[in-house]
Amino acid sequence: MDLQDCKKLREHYVELVRNLIPEDLTDYLFQYHILSEEDCEKIRSGPTRAQRVRIFLGILPKKNSTSMEKLIEAMKHAGYTELAAMLEAPLESEDVVVSPTSQSPPESPCVDDPHLISLKERLEQQSEVVSSMQAEMEMLQEELKRQSQTFETNAKYKQTVTVLGELEKEKAERQKVYDEVYETLLKDINKLEEDRTYSRTSSVKNSAAVRTPSFTLSGGIRHYAKIKCVLIGDGGTGKTSIIHYFMHRRRNESYIPTIFDNRSVEVMHGNTLTTVNFWDTAGQDAYDKLRPLSYSDAHVALLVFSVTSQTTLNNVMAKWHPEFRHYCRKVPFLLVGNKTDPMQDQKKLHEMRKKGERFVEAKEGDKAAEMLRAAKKKAFLCSAHDGKGIQALLDALVAIGLKNMHKSHKSQTCACM
Repeated sequence: MDLQDCKKLREHYVELVRNLIPEDLTDYLFQYHILSEEDCEKIRSGPTRAQRVRIFLGILPKKNSTSMEKLIEAMKHAGYTELAAMLEAPLESEDVVVSPTSQSPPESPCVDDPHLISLKERLEQQSEVVSSMQAEMEMLQEELKRQSQTFETNAKYKQTVTVLGELEKEKAERQKVYDEVYETLLKDINKLEEDRTYSRTSSVKNSAAVRTPSFTLSGGIRHYAKIKCVLIGDGGTGKTSIIHYFMHRRRNESYIPTIFDNRSVEVMHGNTLTTVNFWDTAGQDAYDKLRPLSYSDAHVALLVFSVTSQTTLNNVMAKWHPEFRHYCRKVPFLLVGNKTDPMQDQKKLHEMRKKGERFVEAKEGDKAAEMLRAAKKKAFLCSAHDGKGIQALLDALVAIGLKNMHKSHKSQTCACM
């Protein structure tokens, strides 16, 4: 490489150190025999990119006269068009000041003095080293910032591990409570199984002592029947409130999350006095293993969602229906949309629109009921707050439950895990 090319490299040394990645050029220059395999190994030995660039720029001036031309070609080939254009541009010529009073040609500066030439070269090299070190220091500062961010992330990770440990401890305590409740319920279920051994005759004899039916239709009592109805759905959709309205004809003033509950109500359907045993289930994930125990021998089920929450309907389709069908393949069910009373509340409508939410429309419920093949092929919309639609829902579930009971001839309709 001639002196002019070396000056170009020295002039643009800082820009090359800041922007160049030598690995992008070494293969091309090796292919055209500008760099040897030993040169490539030496360049790759640099621990940082800036140091590899300095090694690369230190090797090039020792090569032949075509090395600058091939370097520019390699830069263009690798996409360093701006750097290549910078090296292609000619150096600015130094202006020579001529003394007007002097008639003889000016004496040339003492550039032939080897000591001065050596000092000048060393000065230029030191300037280049300082510039490259400044660029490297900037890179190290950026790396230090990244390391500090990593340290903050590690601190958050440690905090997360601590929180997870506390959650595991709480989970173990809850599991202990769950096991105790599970054992108690198993005892209750065994007791209920023993009660099933009573004959229909004894049930009819005792029917006179049963309280007055909460809902009475026309016709005298000629038959007595007992059906089981399971309510399934997300927590907070109003399953317990629906049962409360069935029994007391008024809304439930308090909300207590249900774990497991069993209540009964008598209904006159035609000339049949029907006792409906409602099995209320917990919708929380913690009771996924306990809940299926309630499905045994069900004659009908209510899959409940809240019309104020699209998520609860989505969960019926994605979770509750598959779970129910897994344990009760042939048991009919009704799709129930509860909490219709806020649909007439303008304040509630405004709040939901502000949050980007909306009510589940009747046609959406009917479409879901048809997709899930629910009984009656429609969604029963009701309100356990004001009682709207409750009577129609009760009549429908009793009719479907009696039909399924007669069809199965008291055989087990639902296999429990």
